[in-house]
Amino acid sequence: MQPSLHCTGCGAELSASAAFCAACGKRIGMPAPSVSRKKGGMPTWAILLLALAIIGAIGAIAQNDLTPNTASSDEDSRAVTLKQWEAGTDVSLQGAARICEKHPDWSTDACKAVEQKKIFIGMTADEARASWGKPSRVNRTIYSTGVHEQWVYDYGEGVEAFVYVKEGRVTAIQD
Repeated sequence: MQPSLHCTGCGAELSASAAFCAACGKRIGMPAPSVSRKKGGMPTWAILLLALAIIGAIGAIAQNDLTPNTASSDEDSRAVTLKQWEAGTDVSLQGAARICEKHPDWSTDACKAVEQKKIFIGMTADEARASWGKPSRVNRTIYSTGVHEQWVYDYGEGVEAFVYVKEGRVTAIQD
């Protein structure tokens, strides 16, 4: 025999399948489902913290891969490069040394990149243009924070490369 159910609103007896009280119309609440917590599982905050750490590590690795090595100052690097070039001891640096002589305000890393026809994030727009040449077209977007440019290098047959420039510096490369 089942215990009888009564409405909490008016006290009337209810059937076991009733969703509303027939006497007063009050909705008959369903019991709250029981929630069980697995023991030994990792808390949500720990999972989020681990995910952020992994994303940060990937970002640091990517930044190191895309940023030129600037362990020593540019002036020291340029002096060594020019001395090696003048002495003829490092043939691979001769072209970069000549570029640095023509553009003394450019970093040694930028001179090397221009010599190798490469660009990198952080390079100035002038350095990038010297390395890859004049783009096929430039798309400009004007924001309240400044002008962003997308340089399009069209190599034909649907092959394109893109360089994104903001405030005179390369911010992204897509090839």
